[in-house]
Amino acid sequence: MLAYYDFINQVFIAEMGARHPHDIRELCRLVHPTIGVLTSVGPQHLDTFKSLEAIRNTKYDLIRALPEDGLAVFANDDGIVTGLYDGTDKPDKILAGKEGADAWADEISVDGSGSSFTLYLRGQEPIRCTTPLLGTHNISNIVLAASLAIRLGVTGKQIQAAVSGLKPAAHRMQIVTTAGGITVIDDAFNTNPVSSKRALDVLKM
Repeated sequence: MLAYYDFINQVFIAEMGARHPHDIRELCRLVHPTIGVLTSVGPQHLDTFKSLEAIRNTKYDLIRALPEDGLAVFANDDGIVTGLYDGTDKPDKILAGKEGADAWADEISVDGSGSSFTLYLRGQEPIRCTTPLLGTHNISNIVLAASLAIRLGVTGKQIQAAVSGLKPAAHRMQIVTTAGGITVIDDAFNTNPVSSKRALDVLKM
C-alpha cells in the first residue's frame, strides 16, 4: 500500500506497512496522504492480526484517511480489494487489474529475460511493455502504478521506458544466470502461500 503527498510539485511516496491493527491509521496521521493505493489484502501477519477481516479494516484505514478530494486506487482482485472499491464513498477512484477496468494488462508472455505485455489505460493508446520482472503479481503492480502515473501527467512513452528499466528485488523472482549458462529463478525470499503460488504459475507460462 502506498500513500502520496504533493508539496510544491514534489512527490513523496510512503509505504504503509502494518503488523498490528491501527498501524496504518497512525502512519496516516503523520503523512496526511492525498492519494492512496490499496494493493492487496492477504494472509500476511495473521499471527498478529488474527483474521483477514482485521487486515482488511487496517488496510482500508489508508482510504479513510484521504481528504474528500483525494484519489483512491484499488487493485482489481475479484475479491476483498474489489469489494472495498465498490463500497468506498470516495468519489475519485481508480480500479486497475482486469480487462474493462481503468487499467489492465493483456497478451502476457514470459521468457528467460523477463515478461512482455500490453498495457491498457483508459483513454490512451495501448502500450507494449517489456520488463525484467517475472510473475503476474509484478505486472499487476506495474498496472497499478501506471494507472496512477497517467493521472499525474506521466506520458505513455515515459511509462514504457520506466517499466523496461525496473529491477527485481533480490531473491524475489530474480533471474540469475550461472557461469555455466543455466538460468535460475531465485525466489528464496518468498514468505507466504499466495506469492508461492504465483511463483509456480510463472513456470507454467
